[in-house]
Amino acid sequence: MWSPGAEDLWGLRPDEAESPDILALDIGLPTAEIAPWLREVLAGTGENGTSTMSLSALNRRGKTVDLRIAVSPMRSEEGAISGLILVIDQTAAE
Repeated sequence: MWSPGAEDLWGLRPDEAESPDILALDIGLPTAEIAPWLREVLAGTGENGTSTMSLSALNRRGKTVDLRIAVSPMRSEEGAISGLILVIDQTAAE
């Protein structure tokens, strides 16, 4: 789900953000920094519950924003990880 806040932060409409991989989106999120962390959670080798990270990124206006990202594994009824849920909050004013 792509929220109005994500649209304002990254400059992409929900239909433009449809991608099986958030790392493939051309936004100011430092994907090289978060990719290993996301892959670890997806593989089930990291924390079992929600994991968080704080980092800086560039918003759609090219300004630095401080973010707090929470990631939780999406699990099937059998317990297998089938995807990730990311919640990205801006923690400081632009």
